[in-house]
Amino acid sequence: MKRILPSFLLALILIASQPLIVPAQGQETVSVLIEDLILLATPPMTVLINGLVVNATADMDIVEVIENVGTDRRSPINKIDIDWHVLADDYNPPSIGGLLVAIKDSNITTDGSIDITYNIKRQFNQMGEDYRFFFMPEVAWYDFESIGAAISYMLFTWTGEFGTFPEKAPQYQAEARLRKIFAAPNNEYPQIDHQPYRKWVMYDGAAYTPWPESYNSNTMLYDLIELKERQEREYTYYTATANEYGFDVNAYYEAGENEKFLFAKSKAMGLDYNAALEKLLENGDIIHAKKSQTYIIEFRIQDNNTIPMIVSVDKHY
Repeated sequence: MKRILPSFLLALILIASQPLIVPAQGQETVSVLIEDLILLATPPMTVLINGLVVNATADMDIVEVIENVGTDRRSPINKIDIDWHVLADDYNPPSIGGLLVAIKDSNITTDGSIDITYNIKRQFNQMGEDYRFFFMPEVAWYDFESIGAAISYMLFTWTGEFGTFPEKAPQYQAEARLRKIFAAPNNEYPQIDHQPYRKWVMYDGAAYTPWPESYNSNTMLYDLIELKERQEREYTYYTATANEYGFDVNAYYEAGENEKFLFAKSKAMGLDYNAALEKLLENGDIIHAKKSQTYIIEFRIQDNNTIPMIVSVDKHY
């Protein structure tokens, strides 16, 4: 069976780098929706449309159905071999090279405890900012306490600019990005059940959008109080314990305890808010602010890589 697709539709399809070829089996008619165009390879092109794997000719005008792989979007799709690496190829998690260098320059005891220098504190705080610890879901080896929280977290990190969200996040691309940040046992990842997750994300059957509620835009500071490392084969594991402090430096709301504390310290030191926070982290006076929560985060580094994989996140309020 062949169906003609308008060229302007096919022009909207994102091109991936590896073909997904599936042996021909049963064929059936399918209606085509823009949001259902999920996977594509270089010409001749292979596309997943409404649960069908189809092959597009190089002229991008004719699409031929190769195999029906099912359309139950609420069930994990295990019938096709999705190239998760290709789907997340354009997503580059932040490096923590600065933190790893600071750790290397510090003393490490025989039990793996690392002496925490100011440079380590500063670099870890930068990691917390880059990875949006506040929005990170609680997890242990890819077993999320809330799948909705995990997908919502990906929306907060999608563009790399805080507070800027994607118009739509295709479900499998969101899942592929989760696999790029969070570690799974033996690197074997169960597929996610894609569906609406109330209070976390909205879902239209193929893509996610943020839940329409306000979010915490406070400036967060992460004060590292303990750091340990251990080695397992090619992986170095780090377990960090840090206290979080939040400050409404943009004065969106009436000043609270922490804002009044920061204002007084900033005025006394003759520094702006951001510089004052850095100084408070350096001299340890940040402990006099009101702590919002404590994190215990385990992450690992493979060989000489500088991109962490998050193993577990535990938050205590």
